[in-house]
Amino acid sequence: MELLSTFYYQQENNRISLLLQQYHYRKVNVLFSCICSGRGELAERAARYMTEQLLRWFRSLPLSKICRRKGKELAGIGEDLRKVIWRTDRELESSRMMAGRDKIDLTGIFCLQDRCLMLHRGTGHICLINKAFGRVHIHSVYEDMCGSKHLNHKIQEQDISAENTELGNKNSLSIDMEEAFLESDIVLLLASASFWMGVTEEMIKDGLSAEAVGTEEQMERHLKEIGREAERCGGENMGAVLLRTC
Repeated sequence: MELLSTFYYQQENNRISLLLQQYHYRKVNVLFSCICSGRGELAERAARYMTEQLLRWFRSLPLSKICRRKGKELAGIGEDLRKVIWRTDRELESSRMMAGRDKIDLTGIFCLQDRCLMLHRGTGHICLINKAFGRVHIHSVYEDMCGSKHLNHKIQEQDISAENTELGNKNSLSIDMEEAFLESDIVLLLASASFWMGVTEEMIKDGLSAEAVGTEEQMERHLKEIGREAERCGGENMGAVLLRTC
């Protein structure tokens, strides 16, 4: 299975930090992406520090060995990743970049061929965009993190409108992390909560369906067009990552 990817990052008025890394080994694809955002005056520095630590962790992985085992170490990767996040939380608290119970919001995914590990904390969104019964649907993935599943049209459709973004705060200290299987010809969108406030579901359905984004060039163009429209509507602190399986 091939993984296509692109990202959108607002160039001005942005306090989030975004990470997207890909690795290929003997036709095995590895992808790691995470969107980090914080609160308060030092939010930008804190989010960037979290991203730097996640990048350092990813680059330290024995990726060729992991690829040879083809997903057998995915659970271990998840536990290792959780430890990195918790350690970075403590470092941010001790350096006073984050205060009290505030934590960096995280929306991320680690893909290894046809398997993935999704992680979520806070207000971001992980959404599946695909076609079923002749219609394009958007499904919230992180709200349905209750066990291993296939990412396809069977995931329950959820309301991911701007009014629903506060649902991500139901447990801001926990890190939701679940494994799933990737089907072919699906699109996954990871986005900051602020991104959803500036776009409509129809914009997503029309511009980011699997039929509309068959190549990385189309993915990049359509995602940035949607991002610019959100900017024109006054959106700030926006970022998104778009993935497509082939």
